[in-house]
This record gives sequence, C-alpha cells and structure tokens, in this order.
Amino acid sequence: MLDRIPEETFQEWRAYFNIDPWDDWRGDLQTGIIASLVDAHRVQAKTALPPSRYMPLSRVKKNKPVDRGEQVKKLNAFAAIWNRR
Repeated sequence: MLDRIPEETFQEWRAYFNIDPWDDWRGDLQTGIIASLVDAHRVQAKTALPPSRYMPLSRVKKNKPVDRGEQVKKLNAFAAIWNRR
C-alpha cells in the first residue's frame, strides 16, 4: 500500500495519527463498555465490573497526562502538511 499512495498523503495520515491515534485500545474500550453493561444487567448493579476489567489492553497501556503544548505542535504540523495541498 505504501508504494501506491503519495508521500504527502502518508505524511498527512502520520501527522493525524500523532494527534489522535487509532489503535486496538479504542476497540477494547467499546467492547469493555458493552461487556460492563451486559454484566450490570446480569447481576446486581452493585457488583457489576467496570469496563476496564474487560479491557486486556487497559492493563498494559496507561494513559499519560496530556501535554497541551505538544498537542498544539502536532496539530500545527498536521495543518502545515494539510495546507500545502
């Protein structure tokens, strides 16, 4: 696929991924929320487990604090690439 897309398009995707990564963590979160809701209806609401208990990747990946300055730099880099079009 990388042989068939223009370099500029690849750089746009890369810049966007740096701002808002798409990965398995989001799928894990969605599955965890659904499993938690099913569990809440299956058992007493007081004993239902939180979504994180159904998310294997949540035990591996810890959310780091958001550095707003770094986020702005990444967004500006993305905008610069986008505006070159």
